Amino acid sequence: ATHSLSVMRMSRLFDTLSCIYSGLCVFLSFCHTPLCYVCLSHQWIATFAKEDVSFTKGLTHLRFYNTTNDIDSANELTQIPSKISCSHCGCAVAAEGHHHISLFPSTFDFSRTPNAGVPESYRFQSRLFQPTKALHSSKRFSCIDEVHLSTQNDAERFFRTIAPTLDGRFHKGQSGRVGVLGGSQHYTGAPYFAGMAALRTGADLVYVFTSLSATNAIKCYSPELMVTPVYGSEIAGSMASLITPILPKLHSLIVGPGLGRDPDVAAAVIETIAAARQHELPIVVDADGLWVVSQNLESVRGYDKIVLTPNIMEYRMLRERLIAAGLMPSTECTSNNDTTNDHSELMAMCASLGHVTIVKKGAIDLISNGYDVLSCDTNGSARRCGGIGDVLSGVLGCVSAWVHLSHQTTSSVRENDARVRLEACRAACHVVRRGCNLTFKKKKRSMLAGDILEQLGDVVEEICPSSAL
Repeated sequence: ATHSLSVMRMSRLFDTLSCIYSGLCVFLSFCHTPLCYVCLSHQWIATFAKEDVSFTKGLTHLRFYNTTNDIDSANELTQIPSKISCSHCGCAVAAEGHHHISLFPSTFDFSRTPNAGVPESYRFQSRLFQPTKALHSSKRFSCIDEVHLSTQNDAERFFRTIAPTLDGRFHKGQSGRVGVLGGSQHYTGAPYFAGMAALRTGADLVYVFTSLSATNAIKCYSPELMVTPVYGSEIAGSMASLITPILPKLHSLIVGPGLGRDPDVAAAVIETIAAARQHELPIVVDADGLWVVSQNLESVRGYDKIVLTPNIMEYRMLRERLIAAGLMPSTECTSNNDTTNDHSELMAMCASLGHVTIVKKGAIDLISNGYDVLSCDTNGSARRCGGIGDVLSGVLGCVSAWVHLSHQTTSSVRENDARVRLEACRAACHVVRRGCNLTFKKKKRSMLAGDILEQLGDVVEEICPSSAL
């Protein structure tokens, strides 16, 4: 069979691209990749041997992008594998591999087929998940290894790559010194959970910068945390002046757990974030810290070492602030389960903030920097007790510190790689979800955030056995 393809439903260039494909499709799938989620019509994919496909016109309107080496060009092929899109509007057209090419049957013109309809052979046969490279199908072709790598395995592999070795060579502090800025009279548990989560994941030292009213309570929770009061009516000097001398010691800074929304404290936090940026520290912003930066978007905009970790309500607050500031167009708010729109909206939010990384927490955690979207759907807990977000910020603070330290180790991970922070966030989400799952199995309805801390060590050992290091 020979058919023609038109992209008039994908591109404002209308009928400017066509191709001929002959022979049988070797693989049909319903695709769940982040790219396909951007446009629902792209989720149905058909894979052909490359010798059976030829473009007959419109090559000048194609853009080829290689994600592995971040190589981009128009009108000519780049390094394979490549994503092929319309150079005018950016709509996806195809994905080219070494031996095969994937197209979208929803854009095919089947009018030339005998029955002028979609042939039965083009009904999807399986589901494809990326970036897992997992093909769940009875039909495979030879160029694809028969491996099933889930997002969980990807997250665990990254964690093992970035975790410091336990060979006795490092001294205290070289496996991560993490700062936590937060806490107030009413919220003393949040900075404790964040700090202890960082320690339980594998950070060596945690400094907690908190309010005078919360200091003694946090000190009583654990002697492991180094607690310093840096704001309060009786504190002499500004928050930034008290924290800045310690910033050179740190490898990451967590901002927000239990912070509260005092205007004076918020202004001081903005100054501290600016100081941390000058030291090029990775920054994790959570909870009330998100409210603070939403009032001053320029404090985080354009800094690629910052990670925002909103839940659904904080995400909507941030989105509304971006719209009010004219950084994003006003569109209908999507629900937490609207995956198709969630991916594109999340990418737009990240891009509007200068490609910061955002972890949108939910039933499935979505992670983006405006260029790509990763997800984490590791089984978690059926109970949502308070403090889980604080635990995540602590784990992410530890992993971010390890990324920051990667230039000092033999790790192949490099901090300036745009995708590394996405992988770090996914690894942290996986660790916390796994910890929540183990905790819920033991505690059920009585599960608390403190119980999750007790499981983090087992999760880390499960992923990265000390005996194997």
